[in-house]
Amino acid sequence: MANGYSIHVAAHKSQKIGASKAPGAELAAVAMHEIAVGLGYTESVLLVDTQATTQKFKDELQRLAGKLHAGDILFVSLAGTGKALAESTDCPHAHDQGVNLFDDLLVDDEIYCRLSKITVNARVIVVADVCDGSKLLRLFLKVKRFLFNKPNVADPSRMFDCRQELPADVLLLAPTGFTPAGKDESEVPLFSRAIQENWKKSTSYDDLRDNINGEASSLETIMHAGLNTRLSHNNGFEGQPPFSI
Repeated sequence: MANGYSIHVAAHKSQKIGASKAPGAELAAVAMHEIAVGLGYTESVLLVDTQATTQKFKDELQRLAGKLHAGDILFVSLAGTGKALAESTDCPHAHDQGVNLFDDLLVDDEIYCRLSKITVNARVIVVADVCDGSKLLRLFLKVKRFLFNKPNVADPSRMFDCRQELPADVLLLAPTGFTPAGKDESEVPLFSRAIQENWKKSTSYDDLRDNINGEASSLETIMHAGLNTRLSHNNGFEGQPPFSI
């Protein structure tokens, strides 16, 4: 029997100099945490406010990744402000992407490092409720990239030859451009709210994407607030209800 594990991290403000605030980011983490708990995940870790540090997140992500067996699912969500770095540390002609946590910037290389420890064919889903979240894992895998609600995008295939494929199947749900934060600390940010309102009535991840895209105007979002999916070689998510174990 498969097991589910999840980790959800967000900080609406960061101690890092120059980092902008992300009202409602912690509510986004709570919303994703509640999905995992409601579906009976074996363990779900919630890191918000001062607990949302880069080291704490990395340690917990590595610990949960180490628990995975074939067929298990690891659900990772991040919310806050995103930041593109000037250059990549390991991929020429590319840029790393990061998320501001409470103490510092979490760079996507650090996520990859932890997920690369997974040696079984498990499933990993990442929800990135940050602006340009679709770029967060763009250096991860040699896989197809699907962009929704963003026409005339150049083929980014050259971005996928930097790192080895992971044994796990990886799916990224993220905005393909700017996505609004909450109006204040009492409002779940738009992208997480769209997932929160649509996941139960969606029969698959493709259906979830279409439901969110179809409601874009009523949610007062912009054209880029769709889902960007990266499906790895085995495509273990095809036809599955969203977030299901």
